[in-house]
Amino acid sequence: MLSWNEIRHRAIGFSRENRDKTSEESDKQSFWNDFFHIFGIKRSAVASFEDPVKKLSGNLGKIDLFWPGKLLVEHKSAGQDLDKAHAQGMAYIRGLIDSGRQKEVPRWLIVSDFKRIALHDLEPEQDPDLPLFKRQPPSIVFPLEDLPLCLLHRLQAAQARSRRPRQHRGRRTHGETPRRPTCRWFLRP
Repeated sequence: MLSWNEIRHRAIGFSRENRDKTSEESDKQSFWNDFFHIFGIKRSAVASFEDPVKKLSGNLGKIDLFWPGKLLVEHKSAGQDLDKAHAQGMAYIRGLIDSGRQKEVPRWLIVSDFKRIALHDLEPEQDPDLPLFKRQPPSIVFPLEDLPLCLLHRLQAAQARSRRPRQHRGRRTHGETPRRPTCRWFLRP
């Protein structure tokens, strides 16, 4: 298990090493291999590139990066529309469900264009009983250089949750303040 200092150090290095990358086709695989390295995970042991899935049209699509049950990544070249990437990722998730692969539906959807990363929690605590496609998943959108700060925020939030009494299906206990769904508060002005 890596210490927070090691994760932070690796995240800073990752941000610096990848700040000039722009091409989805030539750079995304090294980008995501390096991303997993931040956490001490060998990407090839848990996730695959170009995983095939049947789209709503009936044609096969390829998920840019897929860790079944955990993470789906849709990556675009620098400057591309992240909303379109998000819609494409959600279409792949619908394809997983429609093809009987419900157990592979991920918790997280990440879309990126190298310069920005958007993290979408597909199992938010504020509306756990709504069907997946009727929820508004909490999203965190941040520039690549803020990755170390965002990881710190996520780590602190996880540590705070681990110290609280367990909640049933994400419902708050009496008097508990709800968590903010984004971490934009820490971004530089």
